[in-house]
Amino acid sequence: MKEYTLTRTGDRPLSFTGELLAVADGRIHSGQEQNRWHEIRVYKTAGGKYVLEIEYCTCWQGENSHHRGSVHSNTDALLANLRDYNPIGRLIGFPPHPTYAEKQARLEESLRQRWETLVTEIFDEIPDAAERIE
Repeated sequence: MKEYTLTRTGDRPLSFTGELLAVADGRIHSGQEQNRWHEIRVYKTAGGKYVLEIEYCTCWQGENSHHRGSVHSNTDALLANLRDYNPIGRLIGFPPHPTYAEKQARLEESLRQRWETLVTEIFDEIPDAAERIE
């Protein structure tokens, strides 16, 4: 196990001892480097809790990267947090003008689709996270 301290935008850092379970990075998508992307990391603490780290990263002037960290008692709570996350919540995008409406819509849809792919990758890596039926 290792000691971690996560940066959280607008909040104090989150420190814990644990292990990194899963990582998904959206910087490269379909062979192309992105200007806006998300990174997700999931940790399991020494006490058995799950820590979710979400980073929104941007290279665009005027947009800020954002760091979020949250603690969850189980993988169901973790999944609920990932489903509730708005992947375009930090996006400023194109100026609000009809000329850019189509580009903005494509950008938002691209970020949403890439987010869903990252969530799938994360849950494929977490042991015992699969929904199980009998």
